[in-house]
Order: sequence, then structure tokens, then C-alpha cells
Amino acid sequence: MSAREQKQQQIIQVTHQILVRDGMGKLSMRRVAGDANMSLSNLQYYYKDLDTLLIAVIIDYFAWYTNEVAENLTKTLENQSNFESFLRAILNDHLVPGGKTERCSMFREIWSLATRNPTIESTVKEHYKSYVQQTVQLISQFTPKPDATAAILLPYVEGYSIMGDSLTLNKSEVIDLLVKFVINLK
Repeated sequence: MSAREQKQQQIIQVTHQILVRDGMGKLSMRRVAGDANMSLSNLQYYYKDLDTLLIAVIIDYFAWYTNEVAENLTKTLENQSNFESFLRAILNDHLVPGGKTERCSMFREIWSLATRNPTIESTVKEHYKSYVQQTVQLISQFTPKPDATAAILLPYVEGYSIMGDSLTLNKSEVIDLLVKFVINLK
């Protein structure tokens, strides 16, 4: 990695930390520059404005997240003997109620930004298109309905972090219900 790429990665990490810890309301170019121990003009050499920086952070985060999910799915596929056990393992890992993880906090910030910024919204949509295609490809070896399976599970997993604590079923019961539904897709 070149010195420029290292500096860009440092800036991205600092921005990510501010977003997760303090939210968008506390993020500014001046704050990032200060936390990264650099001048504002030096930061602007790498990222001309906050939108450019945010898009770089989001792209970096989604690349990390996509790789993380792909690795988890692949490991789970290798360790499970059938589609049902695979589904149970993945849902158990990915259903996180209450957004109590850094991953959930970052997604909430990204979605909040996407509601106010069309460029970020477009970046988010492109990520999800790619993410869905990747998931469909990975699970296609187990189910004749990979598109339908992804269409049911992916939005549910995303939304569970927001309202999972409010459901009348516990996590185990939700997993049982989702597995039964997916297994019986016609």
C-alpha cells in the first residue's frame, strides 16, 4: 500500500470511528482533520469535501462488510450438512436485535445519510444490488429458489436490528419461523 493509500485509509478509519461513536451530527471535515492529526487543507487534498469523504467511507465499509459476510457464508456452507442447518447458523449469527453492534450503528448512519443525499443513496442501492447477487449465488447450490430466499431473508435481517427487540417472538422462534418458510418455498 502506498503512502497516499495509507493516509486515505487512516482518514477513512477516523471518519468511521466518529460516525459510529458520535453520529453524523458531530462529523465535520475540521473534526476529521483534527482527529487524524492533520490540517484541514491536507485533508481536503485527499477528499475535497464531506460528501466525497462520506462516499469513500461508505464504499470502504460496504467492501469490508461484503467480504465479511461472504467469508461467514462460505465457512458456514462448509460446516453445515444441509440447507436447513446452514439457514439456522446464518440467521443465528445475523439476527442482532436492538442494533447493539458497531455494524448496526454504521448501517443506521449510512441509511440516515442516504435519505438526505442522492449520491449516497445511489451508492447504498448499488451495494445492495451487489450484495443480493452475491447471496443468491452462494445459496443457489442449496435451494431451487435462491432469489426468493434472498428476497425474504435479506430485508428481514436488516430490519431485525431495528425492531427485533419489539417482536412477540424470541430470536429462536423467529429463526424457526423463517427456516420453515424458506424451506417450504414453492
